Amino acid sequence: MKKLSKEMWILLITLYFVLVGFGIIIPIMPYFAKSLGGSSFEMGLLTFVWAIGQFLMAPKWGNLADKYGRRKILLIGVSGYAFVFIAMAQAQSMLALIIIRALGGLISAATLPSAQAYAADITTKEKRSETMALMGAAMNLGFITGPALGAVLAPLGVAFTFYFAAALVGLNALAAFFFLPETVRKESSLENKREIKTVEAIGLALKGPEALFFILAFVGTFGGASLFSMLGFYLIDKFNASEIQTGIAFTLEGLTAVVVQGLGVAFAVKMFGEEKTLISALTIGIMGFIVLAIAPSYLVALIAVMIIAAGISLMQPLLNGIVSTRTNLPQGVTMGTMSSFQSLGRAMGPLWAGLVYFAHISAPFISSAILYGIFVVVCWYAFNGLLARKIAERTTVQEQLD
Repeated sequence: MKKLSKEMWILLITLYFVLVGFGIIIPIMPYFAKSLGGSSFEMGLLTFVWAIGQFLMAPKWGNLADKYGRRKILLIGVSGYAFVFIAMAQAQSMLALIIIRALGGLISAATLPSAQAYAADITTKEKRSETMALMGAAMNLGFITGPALGAVLAPLGVAFTFYFAAALVGLNALAAFFFLPETVRKESSLENKREIKTVEAIGLALKGPEALFFILAFVGTFGGASLFSMLGFYLIDKFNASEIQTGIAFTLEGLTAVVVQGLGVAFAVKMFGEEKTLISALTIGIMGFIVLAIAPSYLVALIAVMIIAAGISLMQPLLNGIVSTRTNLPQGVTMGTMSSFQSLGRAMGPLWAGLVYFAHISAPFISSAILYGIFVVVCWYAFNGLLARKIAERTTVQEQLD
């Protein structure tokens, strides 16, 4: 990619620190929940309500980003996120913590679709997938940094860690306020007075020619969330892994994602094109899930985790780039709806993985491999004529909304 603009750098830094703040609290959340008398089920609810909140609100925030401007909605998401950390520090019961997390999911859903729509505004269509990959890399890097910083801060207390995360994200919001200009002109935003509700946005996405890509966003994050939620249990149950060994697995997963999204996506798209790269990403994921399911040793399991991370990291920014360039809907609505499908995958993946894990510890990974395999076949047929015909026959967004 050519030299990044100042706005793109600020956007990348913003997403990085948002994910640092998210990751900081990961090491302390189980202990905080336990101190409030929370069960393992309630701990799972903390993840579920967050993802469901994002699923419900991401298209709404994307629509508002089209109507009032990307910068405004991005600032609401980041600033609100900071206040959520403060509220969590004040929680005195597990119920209160779950409610706050749900509210956090609702308001933080403003961040990603507005940031992605902003990036779409300042980049060309040819560089869209590469730009989305850089954003993903920044977020993954933040997700790696956050837990490490949280582990360092943990001895200072739960409240201090939450307040530190709030301060970090709050300062980030101030930087975006002063240095990130608006990209949506006032007269342009007035053209988007027609509000597209969440259910309608999802319906339009599933009826449109890009429906397959939205569904793949769910499929990709479903598999990734299944891995993330059950990997620790799997390594402990199968290899008696220590906390350090489990931490190494998650770190390698994140590092692989950073490398692939920072360097691999642009190269793969240039060499093979978007469709072939997408099928390859699903195939890589299948290989990784199968290897993990039958891994005879901890080392082989680590290699499998890196393979899975490579496939998923190749897939997600590519999907974001494809729908951003091909959609007839406004960018904010499009990226909000995309984020909604991804959030649904993050919510449902852990629920499914936790359910089938009791049947067999490899079941979450085998089922993800089967799901990815189904969509390799679907994509193969779609990219060989069916999807092309649907795109040629697409109607304008005004006709869809009439």
